[in-house]
Amino acid sequence: MSDKFVKNILDVPGVEGVCVFDKDGGLIDNQLPAYFIEDLFDDLARRVISLYDTVDENFIPCDDYLLKYSERWIFLRRGNGIFLLIFAEANVNRVSLKMVTNLAIKNIKSASKGLGATPRAVTPAPAPKAPAEPATPAAEPVPPAAPEEQPVGRKRVARPRPSRSYRGSSY
Repeated sequence: MSDKFVKNILDVPGVEGVCVFDKDGGLIDNQLPAYFIEDLFDDLARRVISLYDTVDENFIPCDDYLLKYSERWIFLRRGNGIFLLIFAEANVNRVSLKMVTNLAIKNIKSASKGLGATPRAVTPAPAPKAPAEPATPAAEPVPPAAPEEQPVGRKRVARPRPSRSYRGSSY
């Protein structure tokens, strides 16, 4: 399933390679160029994950990074439990690249969630209704349910609002 979306990324002019791995560092797909050293995959995933963790803890969290080098750029994108690493030339069409990577992030599933298509769940027919019983007053109030844990991923941080000033004094 991920092959189709990785191929779409590779079809963008200027993209030389794509690597997809999950949040645990497990390799999902590798389409990096032949001159990329394959022994660096374990270290690559570890470094990308630690970059995201460090920035999330110390700065405003972000899902997209662009590492600029003289001849090539590395685009890093995170979402839906996966990380995308795109190796591209500096003149790549970034709007097209963003569009196809958005589709990839939405549709590529991480290995921890299970690869491949999941069978569609069959909904059972509704059971016949039982006769209604008279309502009895509750003796004790029911405590509210515990809040659900938020999924692991991007944490939103509120940015401070800029203060307005007019020639050095506030409005």
